[in-house]
Amino acid sequence: MTTPKIAESERIALCGLLGAVNDDMDAPVTPEWEHAAWTVPRSAFVPDRIFLGEGLEPCNRADAPETWLRAVYANDSVVTQINDGEDPDDGER
Repeated sequence: MTTPKIAESERIALCGLLGAVNDDMDAPVTPEWEHAAWTVPRSAFVPDRIFLGEGLEPCNRADAPETWLRAVYANDSVVTQINDGEDPDDGER
């Protein structure tokens, strides 16, 4: 399988995601889905600023690249925007 050149940290994160999906499905991801995951990195579709946890704390890729990458490749949703793209006040999170 030919894969695009991605950083080693992203390769590790993607392996973790595929493993988590396999565990959740009780079956291996089909080759077509695995190929898609390796060919089109999730990180290409996630903005540099995301919001984490119940408190929706901002996480910026430049400031916390490892935390951002873990969130992007978690087997979970990622909050990419709140408050119509405006910075929320503390009470709005």
